Amino acid sequence: MLEEINSQLDMAAGEVNHLKAKINELERQIHESKMIKLNQQDLQEEISRLHYELDQQKQKNELIIQEYMNRKMKAGEFEEKLRESDILINQLKKKISYFELMTQDAERIAETHEKLQSQQKKSANWKVVYK
Repeated sequence: MLEEINSQLDMAAGEVNHLKAKINELERQIHESKMIKLNQQDLQEEISRLHYELDQQKQKNELIIQEYMNRKMKAGEFEEKLRESDILINQLKKKISYFELMTQDAERIAETHEKLQSQQKKSANWKVVYK
């Protein structure tokens, strides 16, 4: 009978050891599950943070694009004004050239007029002398 009790005790000890091993395995799986859950929560938080940063970056990009468009528009307006200024400068240069020619013509006319007056005075003096 002692042998039977020892055998039953050995079997019971084996079952206890087997159950302890199962308990240890279940505890390990529970721990892994908790770690996975914690990692999953960390990943969810990281995803949320990254979404927030992405939204912030999108807003910054939109502002930069808007600023670029405004500057491009202003540059276009400036270029148009520059073209208009070039046209006005060319028109003024043509007018200056025209006025310079007119001034030269007026100077020639004045010189010719002076010569004619001088000749007229000489001619008048000649008439006085011959009379």
